[in-house]
Amino acid sequence: MLNLHPRRPRLAAFVVFLLAAITATTLLWRGDRHDRQERRDRVSNLASERARNLQRSIEYDLSATYVLVALVRQGRGAVPDFDEIAGNEKAVGLGLLQDPAQEREAFRARDTGKLSLAGPLDLVQCGMRAAGRWPVFLAASLVEPVGRTLQLSNATWTLNVAPMGAWG
Repeated sequence: MLNLHPRRPRLAAFVVFLLAAITATTLLWRGDRHDRQERRDRVSNLASERARNLQRSIEYDLSATYVLVALVRQGRGAVPDFDEIAGNEKAVGLGLLQDPAQEREAFRARDTGKLSLAGPLDLVQCGMRAAGRWPVFLAASLVEPVGRTLQLSNATWTLNVAPMGAWG
């Protein structure tokens, strides 16, 4: 005599279905998590590449600062290679340490004594820009400096220099 339990096949089918559903859900969840991590890694790599390119570009743009600082430190009072460039009239005589919009960044550069990048700043001569600042401390104050303007790719700079002693 056959003893068929009508509930056992249904229970077995339900258990198999439940295990298959749990396995499928786990696989889908892991696959989705893997896809998200892969997208995150791609974006992270792209951001790293762009950050390196931006850093190189800023370092290149600020490299002219090293030349200007060297000229000032050597006591060279004239820079005949630079021509006057119109458009900086509003910046002539501007004291960065007294300008409320720029004093915080100017004081930070002065206090650290290091080349720094400030910005974005609303510069009076050319609008919103970034500015490289490297304070140069001289034994004597600049008296009757000679001013020259340098046009860089990202901004126009004005260099005011005078000899350590007198023009004599």
